[in-house]
Amino acid sequence: MSGIIVDQNNDEKGEVVSVADQPVSMKVIQSIYNEITGKTEKIGKSLSDDHDIDIGALKQLNIKINQMLEQYNIVSKNCSVTLYHVDDCKNQYSSFERFELYDSSSMSPCENIQLEYNFLIVLPETKKPQSYKIIVNLHSRVALKLKAESEHGISRRFLRIVARRTGQYDIEYVDYTVARNFQTAIDQWYASVVKGKENKIIQLLQDKSEHFSSIFRILTVAIVSFAIVNNAESLIGESPTLQSVFLGGIFSFSLIYLLGMIALKIGSFTERSIDVHQATSGLRLNMGDKRAFENFDKSNSKSIKGAVWSTVLVIAINIFSTYLSSFLAFGS
Repeated sequence: MSGIIVDQNNDEKGEVVSVADQPVSMKVIQSIYNEITGKTEKIGKSLSDDHDIDIGALKQLNIKINQMLEQYNIVSKNCSVTLYHVDDCKNQYSSFERFELYDSSSMSPCENIQLEYNFLIVLPETKKPQSYKIIVNLHSRVALKLKAESEHGISRRFLRIVARRTGQYDIEYVDYTVARNFQTAIDQWYASVVKGKENKIIQLLQDKSEHFSSIFRILTVAIVSFAIVNNAESLIGESPTLQSVFLGGIFSFSLIYLLGMIALKIGSFTERSIDVHQATSGLRLNMGDKRAFENFDKSNSKSIKGAVWSTVLVIAINIFSTYLSSFLAFGS
């Protein structure tokens, strides 16, 4: 290994290594390493944007990858497409052209699509074909949420967690420069895909949602306590007796405790309503996907309405408690 020296003056062909005082391209070194060990390297990226992908966007991805292949000496190549549906069925196609014949009238939403490209490239500095593989997985949050509704317990929670990630791609390679070119192409394609708009207010509320229960309870207890103290005379009478003080104390404690617990439960409901709201992200490949998007939007709208009405209910309870403490009286 002492005879291998990396030349810091890189040219356009890439890094050059000196082996026994002879310049050797890094591409050749990588090829030799792959030939000896049979191993490839891998780069990839997780996707979390709220995408809205249809067949047209997938065609653009396929075109972009094939355009990238035109600059290389390709010995062989193939593409396979696999569709996974929420009913646990899958469709597998041996080429992208066959996938374009997919029956879009299906009523089972697609929860995931996987595009796999395999090709052999002969680089100018090498004579032996090198194997490359690209796997692109795109998830549908709207479909996964629909599937989660039919599950229970841990399975439902797991699907909701998985739905936060919207995709991933991996590239197995021999030459890093080639892999980086494909990575750049995929990133550029994904950047051009239609994205959903993020609701900043919803995101802010979700970040603070775990405090809703405590806030609702504390505010309710504080308002009811203030109302009781402010109307103490009407509760225990102008000339309080031991009995009126005792009954007034029992009433006050019971009212504060009861309304505090109700506010706590309403706060928990508000927290769940806010947390269950998710940005729309999915695949539009068949009629089932279209219906899943509609149901997803209705669910989001329902969660917002639930959070609003629960907040209104807490306010109404506090207003009612102030009037209740004003008109009820104990003692003579």
